[in-house]
Amino acid sequence: MEGDTVRVIVQIAGVGGLGLTVFLIIFREIIRKNIFPQLQNEHSYRIILVMLSFTFVIALAGLGAWVWIQTHPNEFRKEVRAWDHLDGGYKLMLLGLAQEGCYFFRWDQSSILETPDFVEEAQHQYAEEKISMAKAEDPLLIVGFKETGGALAYAQTTSERHARAVQNYLVNRFNLPIGGIDIVGVGATGNPPQVDNYFCGAKLILTSEYEKLTK
Repeated sequence: MEGDTVRVIVQIAGVGGLGLTVFLIIFREIIRKNIFPQLQNEHSYRIILVMLSFTFVIALAGLGAWVWIQTHPNEFRKEVRAWDHLDGGYKLMLLGLAQEGCYFFRWDQSSILETPDFVEEAQHQYAEEKISMAKAEDPLLIVGFKETGGALAYAQTTSERHARAVQNYLVNRFNLPIGGIDIVGVGATGNPPQVDNYFCGAKLILTSEYEKLTK
């Protein structure tokens, strides 16, 4: 019965209520020991005073925590990120594509999607490697894609926007000259992979790798 009471209090009052309940149970058990007749009046008074003081402080702290949470609700909400619902297999697939130079977009959107830190790190390492390999006769190239379907002209424009977004990102991230990275849009050609809502909308390669990529 006591366990049920504690459970109800926790559901209503939260952790502060649990602390106060546990303290009151301990207080009750001490009283049940019937030790007060064996103590001097001064000692009994001190014990009761200390326990009442602790009860008041815990109750006041619980009330203060409740008021704070009610007035600052957004500070206690766990941030839900777009990839939190993905299972381990999907996250590994994202990682694999990132290691091949992919940057991710959503259907008909031109902004690069935020990804888990380990995916961004893989993209960063891949980009550093490609930058170090690039030469005047074999410069960097960003190939933009559009999801399969839709009008050809619209697909072409969307793929170019994807490539341009990644170009701007890499120029800012690695402090590169804007002319140091070429871009090309290929529309829906190649049907690049998609993991859940993450579509490989653009890929960083060397120009010499373009023909193989678009076969």
